Formats: sequence, C-alpha cells, structure tokens
Amino acid sequence: MQASTNKSALLMNTVPHNQVMDAYRSLKLKIRLSRQEEPIRSVLITSSVRGEGKTTTAMNIAVAFARESQNVLLIDSDLQRPVLHNLFGRSNHIGLANLLVGEVEWSEALQETSFDKLTLLSAGNVSGSAIDYGTLQVKSIVERAKQLFDIVIIDSPAVLESVDTQLFAAECDGAIFVIRCNQTKQSKAKEAVEVLQRINASVLGVVMNDAKIKKVTRK
Repeated sequence: MQASTNKSALLMNTVPHNQVMDAYRSLKLKIRLSRQEEPIRSVLITSSVRGEGKTTTAMNIAVAFARESQNVLLIDSDLQRPVLHNLFGRSNHIGLANLLVGEVEWSEALQETSFDKLTLLSAGNVSGSAIDYGTLQVKSIVERAKQLFDIVIIDSPAVLESVDTQLFAAECDGAIFVIRCNQTKQSKAKEAVEVLQRINASVLGVVMNDAKIKKVTRK
C-alpha cells in the first residue's frame, strides 16, 4: 500500500492550475532543449541558501516528467536535512547514504511513490559518524541512476551551505538554480552561481519562486 503525498508541496495540484502547469512545462522544455547533441539525463536542483523553494521545485519537475511517461528517479541528497521522504510519506531508513557507503543494493534503497513512473531515493540513514564520500562514489551513483531511469532529478543542499552539492553538481548534466522573489540576496545568488561555474557545472536556468503573476483580462 502506497503512502499519500503531501499535496501542499505539490504546486501542480493547486490553483491557478494552468499557470503552475505552464511554468513547469516551460521548465521541462528548457531542460530538454538545453543540449541538442545529447539529451539531459541528470539535473541538480539547488539554491544559494535554504528556504528558497528548491525541494518544492525538484518535486514538481519530477512529477512533470513522470506525467509524460518518463521513468523518473527523484533523489534527496541532503543528508543532514532530508525532507522528500516526509513529503511523499515514505521511509528514510534506507537511501542514498546507505548506497554511498555500500551497505545496500539499489533494489533495497528505491521506493515507489503515489505517482506512476516516479521513484524516490530518500537521503537514507547511516549509523555512526558523518559519512565520508567523494567524487568516485557520487559519479558511480549518478551513472547508475541514469542507467536505471530516463531522467534523474536531484534535490541538493544549498550551494553555500554544503560542499557535497558541488560533488553532485559536477557529475550532473545540468543544474537548475532556485531563488525566492524579494528574499534571495543578490550577493548570495551571485556567489553561489560563481561556485557552480568554478566546478564547470552547467546552469540550465533559474527558477524564481513566489513571483507575482498579473492576470491579463481580455478585452
């Protein structure tokens, strides 16, 4: 029996439905058209600091791809403050952390969600001290995920709050940078983007959350 999803985080189920759907369709199209020679298969969703809406964006773009019959893997790579398992009503007992240290197989870590074609890899939980991992482990995770799924969406910690984000950004095909209207400081956003550029991460686009959309009245 599948647990229910926290609908408050799923903007695609809220009003105004058409505006939200159009926004995520546009973002999905941007991802698809970003690289003509080879399709984008792995996308990191991040921000400068926490609280800018990256998790909501990751969740909704993953659902958008799944609704087009793409086999999607949504990964929670925030090992310190995992959220996605709660939003999907799933367990965080086994997940990414356990894969990174080689404790489990992929089949043990993956969890179905209430959405067809959308699979969750929660952050996971490893007992003992902080997990020590590097480029080789992250590269292996991303490559294997791309073998198993059509597209991989990774919800990462904020760039300026975790070095781990740089490891994943360097291995992904592209990154989406999230800011919150009237909240994100320009200096922080600039600093975060510069960090991504230094590791040669490909920033595919920017998502602005909480932007006011004016209603156009037809005459």
